[in-house]
Amino acid sequence: MIYEIVWLQLLQLVIGSSAVSLGLLLGSFMGGMCLGSLALARLVPPRAHPLRVYALLELGIGALGVMTLFVVPSVGRLYGPHAGHGLAGILLRGAVGAVCLLPPAALMGATFPAVARWVETTPHGVRWLGFFYGANIAGAVLGCLLAGFYLLRVHDMAFATYVAATGFTGSFPDTNSQFGSGGPYSAGIVNGPLTAYSDASGSNPSPFKTAQAVFSVASSDPTAFAPVYGSSACNFWMDLLVDTSPPAGASYRLWPSYPTLPGHLDSDTAGYTLATEFQLSKSCTLDNIWFYSASGASVLPTRCAIWSVSSQSVVAGTDNTSPSWSGAAGSGWVACSYSGVTLPAGDYKVAVFYGGGAEWYQATTSYWGGGGVGASGITNGPVTAPGTSGATSPGQGTYNKGSWAYPQTYDSAGSGENYWVDVEVTPS
Repeated sequence: MIYEIVWLQLLQLVIGSSAVSLGLLLGSFMGGMCLGSLALARLVPPRAHPLRVYALLELGIGALGVMTLFVVPSVGRLYGPHAGHGLAGILLRGAVGAVCLLPPAALMGATFPAVARWVETTPHGVRWLGFFYGANIAGAVLGCLLAGFYLLRVHDMAFATYVAATGFTGSFPDTNSQFGSGGPYSAGIVNGPLTAYSDASGSNPSPFKTAQAVFSVASSDPTAFAPVYGSSACNFWMDLLVDTSPPAGASYRLWPSYPTLPGHLDSDTAGYTLATEFQLSKSCTLDNIWFYSASGASVLPTRCAIWSVSSQSVVAGTDNTSPSWSGAAGSGWVACSYSGVTLPAGDYKVAVFYGGGAEWYQATTSYWGGGGVGASGITNGPVTAPGTSGATSPGQGTYNKGSWAYPQTYDSAGSGENYWVDVEVTPS
């Protein structure tokens, strides 16, 4: 039952927690157990030793239980772009639940019939079968209590799974209730230029308003997937040391530490000039214009440049009508390099353009406004991207639809959409 509770929690992050979603998940789990109990009698011959069969089933459950931690996030990335409503959406959610839950649930369903074969078909043996069934129910109740009131409350889903699979209860340093309401760091931690923001339930959640101490079980490579799951306002006791004096020749970007962005490719295939407004506090040389090409994109922008906000014209030497991007479409961040271009201190917009016909950009709503991540602006060295309230009218995250022109349209419904257009500069 520890597995079941953890799997339901994991899959709710993928297909949602509505009554329909929960019903589909529960149906997949119970259906898998039913199929397993039926399949054992048909696929495993009676001559096979019952305890050996049971041991193999438990090994399989443990292996699939651990695999589910890694499979579910991958399934979520495949499901997200195709999620919908109505009958098709329900069927798709059912398919996701079945793919993830049927194999391990089928093995679980076969365990009790396997043990039952060990019991002699005598009145004394039947009594023992009753004891086995009672112990099975008691173990299920204990697993529910242990998972719901200790493992998931004090630790997290990965830890609960490892306990269920191995019985091992050791872990990395993990202290709960540190950054949330009532915790010692509910107001965050500030030390010089460093700020560790409190949890979403703390008193200083801005600008991120997410769980503190987030983690990912999708890969052992920390640059492959951005950690997005949080648990119990934890503190994993990881720290860093920084120097406020940058090395000579250091370059600056708005999002240098976002290797992979949460979300997915926008389904819009229209042509746009997309832009991010930024300000330079000192003269800098232009190194690169960056654009995030989300997974699934088949085309890249066909033009990029820096626009002057004051004159609403392209800065000389920055208009690239045939950019040579550093990566392929759909590969994440790609750069168009520049040399010999100096940008004086001032207000600019970094922009890219594609004429339309294919899905090509990723938009994150409520980023620059409405209390979003960038509502208070982002500053890195001499580069600042203001939030919507501090940007030039009509706001941050502007576009021009259909043609290459100064981006002056702001989508108020999107509350400051971010189109992930970045700039890299080096102080002169």
